[in-house]
Amino acid sequence: MSVSVDVTQSFTCDVHALWKLIGSFYDLKWTGDDPWEFDGIYRTLPEHGMKEQLVHKGETCYTYKMVEGPFKNFTVTISAAADGAGSVAKYAAVGDLSDEERAMVRDGTRELLAALAATRP
Repeated sequence: MSVSVDVTQSFTCDVHALWKLIGSFYDLKWTGDDPWEFDGIYRTLPEHGMKEQLVHKGETCYTYKMVEGPFKNFTVTISAAADGAGSVAKYAAVGDLSDEERAMVRDGTRELLAALAATRP
């Protein structure tokens, strides 16, 4: 069954600084997952059997889908928007996830974005 996972996080930096940090499909240093490999529109994390394909790139958003890995029919959009004097990051996922998988994705994303916001000026 397809379910959604939406996580937002406020940042004190402006939207351009936020997007510079999180806006590259090919640079995931902000996630702590450095062993990703990149090949054109795909990124791969071989040790976890994951392969993701970039399907859309906008000015302050991108969407990818998992083509190999633990989740089925899994698509994610990461975006940034201005929010008052700061900005907000949004992670919006849709996929065939069990309740446990949904909670894992939601909680992991919340922790990652909150930790990132805490380290940004």
